[in-house]
Parts: sequence; structure tokens; C-alpha cells
Amino acid sequence: MQGFRYRKQYGEKGEGFSHYNIIVVMRGGKRMGLAYFKCILTGERVEFQDCLKCSREGRKCDFPYPIIKAIIPEDYENDPKRIGVTGILGCMRKAILSKTTEYGESPESLFYLWRGKLTHKILETYSEDQNEKEMYLAEYKVEVPIGDYLLVGKIDEYDKKLGIVVDYKTVKKVPQYRYCYGDHERQLNIYKWMLEQKGFIVNRLEIVYIDGSGVRRMEARIRTGQEKFVKEKIGIIKEALENKLIPSKQIENRWACDYCPEEIYYKCQEIAQVETGEPIVSKKRRRMIEEK
Repeated sequence: MQGFRYRKQYGEKGEGFSHYNIIVVMRGGKRMGLAYFKCILTGERVEFQDCLKCSREGRKCDFPYPIIKAIIPEDYENDPKRIGVTGILGCMRKAILSKTTEYGESPESLFYLWRGKLTHKILETYSEDQNEKEMYLAEYKVEVPIGDYLLVGKIDEYDKKLGIVVDYKTVKKVPQYRYCYGDHERQLNIYKWMLEQKGFIVNRLEIVYIDGSGVRRMEARIRTGQEKFVKEKIGIIKEALENKLIPSKQIENRWACDYCPEEIYYKCQEIAQVETGEPIVSKKRRRMIEEK
């Protein structure tokens, strides 16, 4: 297991960082990040390979082998110096703690990954068709170094002739108004900036939303200032990981606490308790406590 200890640091503290140092204790060289599943039936820890074996041979829960296989993370996803674009769009404390904490999630809570991979699997047909290759890039991996860290992203579709970047999103319900959801627009603008670093020309950004009833294509507004945003966010992660500090006041979108992995949520809660004397309790978890 990994432990966290907090000790007060007297003297100057880095701007934007908590004056409580976080010491990461790792044992046995275990991988950090999403490292195991929590069994749907028992809630207990189950290693990825054991879960796969059970889904094939035991067949005790509703999740079949192909779905379990699809949602197991690749090893590179837990590399602390590889930062995914989506990782800098949300809560920065989660971004940091997810790289320094061994945690598990239920396959049910990761089902959205499988839905997204279905769409991406279809897009891969572009890369297999020679005629399509001449017009499009599909599932194109792009990496941009930021100091000694690497910002990584995967472009769903790029139209070479028109300079259009398209991102596909599977959602519960397509947007009913003219604006894209949440950080989707920011994500596409970062992709635009990353492609431009590689010499591509980008003239337009589009998001294709897919829900159970249909599809909606929306144009995302082109925004400037992505380089500054990216370097600022990766700078926060770099400072935190290298100096074992946790950023203060970096919990944006408190609603997202409802969906944070349990181990990360409670570590964040401990830090908040030390900082302010009061723990963070999301509405969803408050209801769970009251029901107990």
C-alpha cells in the first residue's frame, strides 16, 4: 500500500501550493494510478488478470471478457511524466493524486471507457483504408514535450484537405443548446495547438456528440492562449510531483468529487482537513453517509 503523511512546513511556501508537504511512500515498486478493479459483487480488490479470468471462467457478474479487457489501462497511462490532455482539464489535485496513489474502481464506473472505445474502433477503419489515409488522419497520437514532461493526446479525426479537427463524444444526452459541454471546447483547442506544433494547419474544430437517440455535430469556437494554459497546468503537476507538494485551492468543479475514485477522494479530504479544519464532503457521499 501507499501512505501519505502530512507535516507542516515552517517558512516560505511556494506560491499556489499548500504549506503541508506530502510524503509518498511506495512499497514493492507497485504501479500507481488505476491498479486494480473493485469487484462488482463483493466490493473487494481484484487484480486485472484475476478479473479477466473470472469473467471468462466464473461468469459471475454481467460484465463479459471483452468489456473487462477494453477498460484495463495500458501501462503508459500511469507514467508520471506523460500527461494526457484530459488530465489537465479537471481538478489538479486529482491529476496529481492519481499519479501518486494506487487506487481501484468498479468496472461499472469505467463503462464509459468501453462506450468510447467502440466509437474509436470504428474510426480506426480510416487508418486501415489506403484511400481514406490520403484524406484523413484517424486516431492520430500526438505528443508535445513541455520541459522534461510530455503532453499526449489522440486526435479522433483530422481532415487534411480542409484542416478540420473532429472529436467524437459519447454522452448521456447531446447538447440542446449551441454551446459544447464543459471543457470539450478547451480540449479541442489544445489539440489544435498541439497539431500546429507538428506543422499541421487547423482551420475549424468540430465535436460530434453521440447519445442513445442520435448524433449532433457542433462547431467549437477557436480560442487562443492554449500554450500558456498547458504550461501553467503541467508546471503545477511538475512542482507537485518533484517537490512532493499538493496545490492549494485547486479543486474546481466540486460536483466532480462525486465521481472521484474513493482512495483519491479520501486523501483529498484528509488534505482539506489539515488545511482548513474541515473535510470536503460531496453531496453524493454525504447522502451515502446519511443513509448508513
